[in-house]
Amino acid sequence: GDSLVHDRFDAESMTGGILQEYDAAMLSALIYPNYQGSVIEIFKYRNTRESGTSAPLEGATFTLYIREADAGWQVVSHETTDAEGRVSFTVESGRSYAVEESTVPDGYAGLQGLYSGESRMPDETTDGRQLHLLNGGEPLQVSTTYTYRAYNRPWVELEIRKRDVDNQLTPTAVVNVYEVPSDTPEKLTQEQVAQLMRAHSPLLSAVEVDASGAQGAYSYADKSTNAALGRSIISGRTYLVVETESSMTQLRDNGRVVWYVVHHVPEGATEKQVVTLENIAGSASQTLKKTTATPRLESLLTHPATLEYTIAPSVNNTYPLDGYMLEDLGLSAYNESTALDFDAYLQGKYSITQVTIGPATHDTSAYGNLAESGIQACVMFYGFDGSLLTSRTVEASAAQTVRLEGDEKAKYVQVRYECPAFQEATGYALGQAFAPRRDKGADCAGPADGRRGRTGHHQGNQYGPNHHDLSRLGQSGGAAGPSGPDNG
Repeated sequence: GDSLVHDRFDAESMTGGILQEYDAAMLSALIYPNYQGSVIEIFKYRNTRESGTSAPLEGATFTLYIREADAGWQVVSHETTDAEGRVSFTVESGRSYAVEESTVPDGYAGLQGLYSGESRMPDETTDGRQLHLLNGGEPLQVSTTYTYRAYNRPWVELEIRKRDVDNQLTPTAVVNVYEVPSDTPEKLTQEQVAQLMRAHSPLLSAVEVDASGAQGAYSYADKSTNAALGRSIISGRTYLVVETESSMTQLRDNGRVVWYVVHHVPEGATEKQVVTLENIAGSASQTLKKTTATPRLESLLTHPATLEYTIAPSVNNTYPLDGYMLEDLGLSAYNESTALDFDAYLQGKYSITQVTIGPATHDTSAYGNLAESGIQACVMFYGFDGSLLTSRTVEASAAQTVRLEGDEKAKYVQVRYECPAFQEATGYALGQAFAPRRDKGADCAGPADGRRGRTGHHQGNQYGPNHHDLSRLGQSGGAAGPSGPDNG
């Protein structure tokens, strides 16, 4: 049991020498020493440290590096975890070491970190390799076993869905996915989304969300349609999913529309993450129905007349409107079914005298609490030379009658609807489900009668409102013409 040390090669005499020279000298003297080294043990686990997992991960290969003063990190050896998730290295003491997970098992993104107790070992990246420094980067001590726990981040599958809020259509989309800071708020402005897209390169670009989901209720993309969706996100990270193109109109400021999602994957999660984008079909249409209790008048050559009629509009808009205006272009003269010359029979010989506006409503709930915002109607009378004679704006929450003042005659009239409070808050003139009610009007005629109304004048999101006109045709002064023309 005695320990014998050769006097030429004791610890004191060997201090400060070169190890390789001492090895050669001892071998020459037939002396075979046992060096006191250090042991490195690594236990590998299937999930992140925060998941609390104790399941070992077999098949992960670790490469051991040693730091050389003149050559940096150099490979020492490779070991692969066994069924218990364990690898072991016996190394020379007094040197600095690092390990790299050089072979990652299928289904895993890589090493989360190397831990000794509660302490995470520092790492550094060299030539594209992520090295985890053992003993905090300090030299290993003699006769010491260093035990570490290594945790892996499994890939988490991502499924992206696109649906119509009103379940009318099955829309499709093109999507980008970004990794963003963990403190990114769930609610962002359009500019904040744009800033994040500029600041971060996409993990996934131009993902086609176009596979048909259950009974056509939505379209989707997952790893079966795009393999990258099975190996792009990991637990404990935050992602921004942004719709860059859509088969439906994108109303990004509408509260019912979801065109981006900030999604945090819980730490340790392995189950598929589902992100759903939602849109509105975005349709706008209208119909106009005009009725009168006096479908035919006697000859206006000798008897002036007043005609009252009703225009009943029906508007169907699932997105807000930039504007809504209807333009009544005035009257047309006919002899039975034959159109008569306007200048000869109607120029300056009738007038639209008043317009009665029915109550109008719209839905602003998708844009916040604007329930008290009322709709206004601006009624504009125009002369036969096209000049504006007069205009008046009234509240359209109840029936209102606007009369033409003075002696000038109005050839045609326009009515424009808008909600000032809604427009100030959103930039839109009117909300969804705009519903102008039927209104009544009256025409008074002299020479040739008949009138023609133009339905919605619209551009983009602009649609003409219903306006219900009372028009009077002024008595003609002895003009020759047909007898008994019909009201158009």
